Amino acid sequence: MVDVKGLNDTTNYLRYEFEETYKIVPPIVKATMGEFRNYETNRTGCATFNVVEVSKDSINDVCYNNRSSSGIILTTTSGFGENRSVRVPINFVQATDPVLGARYSILVKQYSQSLEGANFYKILKELGGSENLLSQNQPGYVVGNIISQNTEKEKILGFFEVSSVSEKRIYFNYNDFDFQNPPYFENCEPILYDYFYCGPPDIPPPVALRRNQLYTDAFRNNYQFVSFDFPLFELVKPACADCSYLGTIEKPEFWID
Repeated sequence: MVDVKGLNDTTNYLRYEFEETYKIVPPIVKATMGEFRNYETNRTGCATFNVVEVSKDSINDVCYNNRSSSGIILTTTSGFGENRSVRVPINFVQATDPVLGARYSILVKQYSQSLEGANFYKILKELGGSENLLSQNQPGYVVGNIISQNTEKEKILGFFEVSSVSEKRIYFNYNDFDFQNPPYFENCEPILYDYFYCGPPDIPPPVALRRNQLYTDAFRNNYQFVSFDFPLFELVKPACADCSYLGTIEKPEFWID
């Protein structure tokens, strides 16, 4: 929510965009990984191999990701006393959304618009946004103020205007509001594998997954090792121990911890 005042006596139409940025901290951090050696297949269909615990080249335990607004957010201060529109809803984030798990930031931009610009975006919003207008089943054509230099018959979707822009960024952690820590992006319950179990693939394993599945999940699907206790191994989904599967390890220049 934002509280809005018109920028001047003639600015009654406002449009908003926002960008969310959030910090990702995986629940499992481990400095070692499993390396497969001496892999061999045989007639039984159950491969043999060695799993060696080795150090990782890097530990990706802090990452960042972004989400940008996709809808059209409009308001007007016309009709309100003192040229004011009260508490405009900008974005709603569920308390259980994983983006709140570590630290969250949102940047909101406010654009002042002319009446013509406001009408253009209002119609665009009512028709479902620019993505729908560019689809095969176009519900209508929104007239803007951009024309083709090549032919007048060519339809151009767009509106050009010069407007003032104001923006503000805020940060918060989930515990700033007494929220319960939301769940992570993935189910990170460790999965147990038994090297000595090599039963048929169509028969459910008794307790742990079979040997070939260990190789498939770790080598091909990049599951991460969390315990080495031969013949038993525990793995988790990739993003549970390496946040680079969900974002970038590069810290944004604007970020404040």
